[in-house]
Amino acid sequence: MKTFFHLCILISVFSLSRGASGLRQDVLDAYSEVVYSSYRATCHEMQLLDESIREFVASPSVEGLTDCRQQWVKTRQFYSQTEVFRFYDGPIDGPFGREGAINAWPIDEVYLDYVEGSPAAGIVCNYQKLNIAREFPTINAESLSQLNVEGGEQDICVGFHALEFLLWGQDLSPNGPGQRPLSDFTTEEFAENRCCAIVACSHLLNVDLRALLEAWAPHGGNYRERFCHATPEESIGKMITGMQMMAGFELASERLAVPYDTQFPEDEQSCFSDTTHIDIIYNIKGLQNVWTGHCGLDSVTGLNALFPPQEREDLTKQIELCATLARAIPAPFDQAILGNDNDPGRLAILACMDALERLSAMLAELKL
Repeated sequence: MKTFFHLCILISVFSLSRGASGLRQDVLDAYSEVVYSSYRATCHEMQLLDESIREFVASPSVEGLTDCRQQWVKTRQFYSQTEVFRFYDGPIDGPFGREGAINAWPIDEVYLDYVEGSPAAGIVCNYQKLNIAREFPTINAESLSQLNVEGGEQDICVGFHALEFLLWGQDLSPNGPGQRPLSDFTTEEFAENRCCAIVACSHLLNVDLRALLEAWAPHGGNYRERFCHATPEESIGKMITGMQMMAGFELASERLAVPYDTQFPEDEQSCFSDTTHIDIIYNIKGLQNVWTGHCGLDSVTGLNALFPPQEREDLTKQIELCATLARAIPAPFDQAILGNDNDPGRLAILACMDALERLSAMLAELKL
């Protein structure tokens, strides 16, 4: 009887151990599906943007330019949810990561095209004078790739924000985004170069995003397989690191604190389209997706499943608070950062910043 009793205890302990291990594996598998689903949705929208840009260049019109701008904003909403997958040497920002080519900012826009006071500046206006034009007579994906960050880290001519600048132009209005005229793509002296640049930039962004999708595809032999077959502690640690760094270092510090402190409009991330407030909202939605296991229209096993009820509830409420405070930041963001510290815009930004810093600290305290 004693032997039977001891055997039951051993079986129970073994079952509990397997249960914990199985849950961790479920979380890793579910996270991989959240990542893949997020990149798949982003790539779908990016393909639509790429098609819109090609159609616009083939037959430029005000309506076509508006369509391209609207699709850029929509694509950014999906991409912003994927930024929580950064900060642990994965496919996006590892040694050969694509983050710099996809989302580098701030950019020195005068490196790419004209700005106020420099009407003939940038690659677009000077391409035929550059040495690279001997190899590539017109601006294309290859030449743009080679010219990117050629003279420094802010010499950006690829990615979301280069494409944003080509679509909107410099933002000179306190009440709205840039107003690049249709003539920049039709009758202006360097219109053909600008058309070539916008097509090349869109194509490169499409390629880079699809590389991330491939890295997380469920077919095996890629980063997803290595992630799921590493020790659960290692990979779950990466998930927590991604959330913690996104909330604290990237959102609270880089994207909110820097423009809040400098009050310099071009320190906001999406400064040409005036959509920085939307970036922040969807960055936080990405945090929610990982924590709760939100995957498209479905729900899977989120990171929250690994922690006790009180810890789970506290973190869920903190993420929801961050989301609420982000939605309260008035647009445009480049006006919200201005004024005195007791002005509504600055108070809203500070409240969101503080909540994100608290969230980051709570994530740092998680113990598996």
